[in-house]
Amino acid sequence: MHEANIFFFVATVAVILVTIAILIAFFYLIRILRDTNELSQVVKEEGKDIVEDVRSIHSYARLGSSFVTRFVSSLFTEKKKRK
Repeated sequence: MHEANIFFFVATVAVILVTIAILIAFFYLIRILRDTNELSQVVKEEGKDIVEDVRSIHSYARLGSSFVTRFVSSLFTEKKKRK
């Protein structure tokens, strides 16, 4: 009967230790998930900023290209001479 008590004591201690380890793992998992969520929010905001920057660069490029096109075409077109 004495050996059965030792078994149950060891099993109880093992269950308690495993439970504590699982709780610690869940605690760290929750922290990791929160950090991941914060990081994804930052990436989302930065992504929106990048899209805005690309759009403004695109509009500047279009304005610049139309200026260059007009300038180059003015170089190669004949101007009518007035008499």
